[in-house]
Amino acid sequence: MTNTTAAVSLLAALLLATTASAQQHATRALNSDEVSRSARAAMIDVDTPVSTTSGATSPSQNSSRLNVSRRALSTASQSSANAGSVPRHHMLLTERRPATKGDSKRLADVYIYDYRAETLIHRIVDTNTDQVLFRSSSRGQQLPLTANESERAVAALFADPLARNAVSAAHRRITGSRLDDLSTVLHKAVVFVADAAMGTRGDSASCGAVRCAQILLYTAGEQIAIDLRPVVRLADNKVIAVDQIVSTGHGH
Repeated sequence: MTNTTAAVSLLAALLLATTASAQQHATRALNSDEVSRSARAAMIDVDTPVSTTSGATSPSQNSSRLNVSRRALSTASQSSANAGSVPRHHMLLTERRPATKGDSKRLADVYIYDYRAETLIHRIVDTNTDQVLFRSSSRGQQLPLTANESERAVAALFADPLARNAVSAAHRRITGSRLDDLSTVLHKAVVFVADAAMGTRGDSASCGAVRCAQILLYTAGEQIAIDLRPVVRLADNKVIAVDQIVSTGHGH
């Protein structure tokens, strides 16, 4: 093999290795710093909207809007820390966006829920520049609950006197024993979308168009399902249904 051929082969190998490394970098899951920065960039963009509904935001625009939105972010954070308070925008999910073939950019899909407008907001963020590349919003799409939403839904259920009485009565009906402390009841909150075919009625019939949580309840001892399916509207932490299951159930 001549020196020239060897050099060309080495260069080709280096190019392949570099390309493979770039592609591997682009497809690797987001690290905690990328998640944090992407979520913040998206929330800043949402809290200080521009006149257009799609397209990219330049780094200079992001910088000029940063100080304006910091106060709004701080206020929202403080509000969410207060019991019973619901900030307008809630961060649902930040995840790596699959890269197209040959593209080494690391992009993040960020999903935020607007409780006031009952709208799912989507932003695509370049994790290298914190630049918002794409904006969209939709209604009637519900991602899984966050831990914060689950905790709020359960807290709202236990704080509602009528709901507490209904759970206590159902517990006595199933176990024959009195329920002195609701915190001993096992529970799991899931996103709830109403199904007219399953007989959903009342305020909970709007769930799906609005964001709701349904709480599954179980006895602490033998973990027997309690035949109630309370529903909480997350925009205002209000219990809107405490229906008893009369057939096979309609949990989601």
